[in-house]
Amino acid sequence: GVCRKQEERDKLDVEDVSNVPSRGRSRRVVMGSLLATVLQGCANGSGAGSMTDVERERVYMVRPQAFGDLDILPRWTNRPDVRAPGSRAVPFPTKRHVGTGFPADLPTPQIEFAQTGNGSPVTADTPVYGAYQVPPFWLLSDLLWRGLLRVDAEGFEAVRAQVRLWDGSDGPPYYLVEPTRFIDCFDYELSRTHSARFSESGSVNLGAGGPEANFFRASELRGAPFFQLPDNASTWLCTQRAKNEWAGAEENFVGFSPIGWAV
Repeated sequence: GVCRKQEERDKLDVEDVSNVPSRGRSRRVVMGSLLATVLQGCANGSGAGSMTDVERERVYMVRPQAFGDLDILPRWTNRPDVRAPGSRAVPFPTKRHVGTGFPADLPTPQIEFAQTGNGSPVTADTPVYGAYQVPPFWLLSDLLWRGLLRVDAEGFEAVRAQVRLWDGSDGPPYYLVEPTRFIDCFDYELSRTHSARFSESGSVNLGAGGPEANFFRASELRGAPFFQLPDNASTWLCTQRAKNEWAGAEENFVGFSPIGWAV
C-alpha cells in the first residue's frame, strides 16, 4: 500500500538521548515529518491505503481492577521507612527507588487483608482476587506471578509476601511485584498528530487520549512484552502478545485498557 511504501522511503533521523533518569543513554528514533503526515492521512482514511497497511501492534495500559469500595484494600503493615541524610523518614520506596527492585535486606512484607476500600471490615463473604495494588507495587497471587514470568522473565522483580487474612489465619502465597524495564519509546511527533494528551510539564497522559491516541516505536521496544516509559513510572504497559500470553490475568481482575499502537 501507499503507506507502507512511503514508510520504507522515508528517512529516519537518529539522535542521542542522555536525559533519561538513571537508565543511561538510549537511542531515540524520530520519524520524519513526511511519515507522520502520511500515517495521519491513513488513520483518517484520506490516503490511498489505511493505517492497517502499516505493521503495528496494539499497546495496553495494565492495572488491577480490584479497587472498589467493597474490595479488599491490602495494607503493608511493616513497610520500612527510608531516611535520606538531612531529611525526614518516609515510607519505602522513595521516588529514587521506583523501578530499581527490592533491597536485599527488605523484611518479608506483611500484608493484611482486613479492610475494604470504604473502611469496613473484610468478612468471609468478601471476594479475594489475584491482583491488587500496594502502591507503587502490585500484589500478585502465586498463579499470576508464575504466569507473568512465563511471558516476561526479565522485566520484573518480586519478593514473597506473608498475607494475613481477616480472621488472623495465613493467606495464600502472594508476591509484591515491580516492573524494572524502562524504554524511551514514545513517539511524541506522531502522537501529537492524533489525540494524545500532555501535561503542562510535557509528559504524556496515557489514559486520557483514548485507544488510538498514543504511538510507540517498535524499533525501540524490540519485542519487549511489558515496559514503562521513563517519565511514567509505575504505569505498566504491554503489547498485544503479552496480553494474549499472560494466562489467567483477565479472569483474576487484571485489566487491559487499549491506549495506542507500536509501529
